[in-house]
Amino acid sequence: ARRVSPRRLPPRVSAMPMHVLRVPSTDGVVLQVQDRGVWYPPSGASTTESHDPVTMLLVHANGFHGRVFDPVVKCLFARARHRGRAVRVISFDMRAHGGSTVPVSWSASEKKNNLRWNKFADDVLAVVGFVKNAKLNLHVIGHSLGAHAALRAEARCPGTFKSIYAFEPIFMVDAAKLGRGNVFSPDLTTAARKRKERFASKATALAVFKSKPPMNAFHAKAVASYVEYGFVEDTGDTSTATNDGEKQTHGAGVRLAMSKENEALVFANGGEEREVNFLLCDADGASLITCPHVTIARGSTQAGHDKSLVPFPAAMAPIVANVTGGALETHSEWNHFGPLCDPESFTSSVWEHCERSERAGSDPRSLALRRESTVRARL
Repeated sequence: ARRVSPRRLPPRVSAMPMHVLRVPSTDGVVLQVQDRGVWYPPSGASTTESHDPVTMLLVHANGFHGRVFDPVVKCLFARARHRGRAVRVISFDMRAHGGSTVPVSWSASEKKNNLRWNKFADDVLAVVGFVKNAKLNLHVIGHSLGAHAALRAEARCPGTFKSIYAFEPIFMVDAAKLGRGNVFSPDLTTAARKRKERFASKATALAVFKSKPPMNAFHAKAVASYVEYGFVEDTGDTSTATNDGEKQTHGAGVRLAMSKENEALVFANGGEEREVNFLLCDADGASLITCPHVTIARGSTQAGHDKSLVPFPAAMAPIVANVTGGALETHSEWNHFGPLCDPESFTSSVWEHCERSERAGSDPRSLALRRESTVRARL
């Protein structure tokens, strides 16, 4: 597994103009998309394809939203300046998260189906349709559930992305295939249901989140953006709320845009997913991931509370790499929230991945070899 050392960032880069857009997805969902703008080298925009902007699409984890990537976006633009490379960055809120709407559901079973993990791939493809003019140079960077959704989108529509950088994508797999060691997998469904979702103000919420793990280790801007764009006014009006199952009226204050029940439902739905090789391979066992370059990155293989345990996302990463034929990259200094804790070294890794993809191009021999390797490695 490859370890990458971060580079020192160049001087500050002026903030890019951001446009907030509404993009329809399936099941009546309307996604909030943050088009972060384009940075061009001082010489100006090139008209040659080789110098068209690298377009990076960021896909967040369950329970978060696109604005938590604010410090990541800043570092991506800074590193673009360091490289003299034009870049466009886009993030978005997946269904039921942040500023996006909840799927239209008329029953509990329909609601459950509309928040299954394959539905988040619908959202990725909806945003891809919005940026289709950049499709030939579109790199997707996903975190956790967002990485899962990006890989599922590519498997469903091969050739969608020029490259995929998936940080600790979550998939299901038989426990016997996780390798040696004791794999640690906390009960995230129960944890989500116990989450405090109402606060007197955003300032109160920020103080709480900053003081407790895991967010006390996040970059300060990531936590601030999580609260600023992840809470809505608590009016008690469930018809206008982003999502919430409670009917009683509450006092003035704010509450999470994504209710704890919906976050818990997404976690619970994961346990009903099919194994990774069935989702990302064809009937012959060949990978459906046909983009030229795939990196499956992971954090530490030692749990923070007990170094004898392997966190499930880190244990899962090499299996996904084998199935997709992707390169496995290990960052032992990160945990599962590495992108939000250490945006500088994370964006260094992302840019190096994109540059390797640019150098490799679409060599059909490389792709054929990768597809052959996934047949041999079929689980």
